[in-house]
Order: sequence, then C-alpha cells, then structure tokens
Amino acid sequence: MSTLSLRPRPFRLTAIALAVLAGHAALLDWLVSHRFTPPPPLHELTVHWLPVPQPKPAPRPATAPRPPHPAPPRPAPPRTVPRPEPVRQPAPPPRKVVPPPRPVPVEPPPAAVPPAAIPEPQAPAPVVPPLAAAASSAIPTPAASDTAPPTPVPPAKPAPAVEVGPSFRAAYLDNPAPPYPRMARQLGEEGTSLLRVEVGPDGRPLQVKLQTSSGYRRLDDTAVSTVEQWRFVPATRNGKPVTAWVLVPIRFKIY
Repeated sequence: MSTLSLRPRPFRLTAIALAVLAGHAALLDWLVSHRFTPPPPLHELTVHWLPVPQPKPAPRPATAPRPPHPAPPRPAPPRTVPRPEPVRQPAPPPRKVVPPPRPVPVEPPPAAVPPAAIPEPQAPAPVVPPLAAAASSAIPTPAASDTAPPTPVPPAKPAPAVEVGPSFRAAYLDNPAPPYPRMARQLGEEGTSLLRVEVGPDGRPLQVKLQTSSGYRRLDDTAVSTVEQWRFVPATRNGKPVTAWVLVPIRFKIY
C-alpha cells in the first residue's frame, strides 16, 4: 500500500505567493491613481433665539345692551257702572165699576099641546059608483094573515169572549231569579231590562225579545237567558189556553 505524503508541493506555494503579490501591486496602483482628497472643512453654524410674537387676542364681539325689563302694567281701576234708576210705572187708571145688569123676567113658553089632544082631520070618504061597489063585493078579499110578510127574527148576539192574559207571578211556578253577573256587580252596574215574551198554550216561552235595555249588555243577556227557562200561566180565551204576549221587567239592584 502506498502512503500519502503530508508535505506541500513547492509549485502550489509559489503560485499562491505570486497571486498575493499581484493583488498588493494592483491595490497600490489604484491608491496611487486615485489620490485621497480630504473633505472640506465644516462651517460653524450659529443659532439665535428670537422671541416668538404672541398672537393678539381676538376682540370680543360687542354685546347688545339688554332691553330694560318692561314695567308690569298697572291694573286699570274698576269702572263704576251707574246703577239704573228704577223706572216708575204710571199708576193704572181706576177701573169703572159697572153695575150688573138687572135680571129680565123670562116668560115661560106656552104649554105644548099633546099630539093626542089635537083632532086629526078626517079624510072624506071616497064616492064609489054602484057598479064598482057591486064588483068589489063580488071579488073575495084575501085574509090579512096571507098578505102580511113574516116578521124576521133578529139573530142572537154572540157572547163576548172572556180573555185572560198570561202571568208569571204564580207562586207554584217557582221561577228562579236571574243571577247577578260578577263583573257587573264589581263595576256597580244597575238597571231594569224590560222583556217581551210570547207564551205558548203550554206555558213555555216561544220568543223572548228585549224591548227596553237596562243600559248594560251583561245585564240584558242574563235577563234574556234566565226568562227563557221560566214557566208561565198561559193566556185563556173562553177558558181555552191560547198564545199571547206578556211584558216581564227584570230589575238588577245592588244592596
């Protein structure tokens, strides 16, 4: 095996030395060709402190003079209204006293003569020729009963119908009173609802209508709904039950 020698070769060292010398020569030549010129001397600068002029204050705007407070108006003295003098009315002229007229005696009218006392004038008897009298005696005269018409009999007048209206005040009906609405009681609502009820022959209400309001809808609705459940004594005509109308007042009062 061959061993590497650690000794540097003489050719390499010579080349390095020549390169270093060439660099120094080039640097020296550059320095000679370019002379170093020193910088110009610096001039001293003097700084003077000058007082800064202060700005003049802006003139204040001239304030307009305040107008003087107006003096309160003095109250006008009360006007004295002259009292009107009473107008004297002229005295009424004295009334003339007229004496009452004297009563004039009234003569009674003559007594009327009854018609029966006045004699009626008698008509003269007709003069019948003898031929006419004989002919009339030959003709038989009809009887008075055959010629007189029968007297008509007036029809009997129907008896007036006896009508009795319906009622809701019978004790045996046991109709409940309407309940007082709670809200109406708290608000203090009072009034009377007048209802018009049509009662059938069986005593049941067929229609319930509000004729006069109490002024509050809650009270009217309660009255109508309560009366619709009531029972009535039906109206009668000649003893027979019929349909009829009746007025029912419902009063709401807070005690």
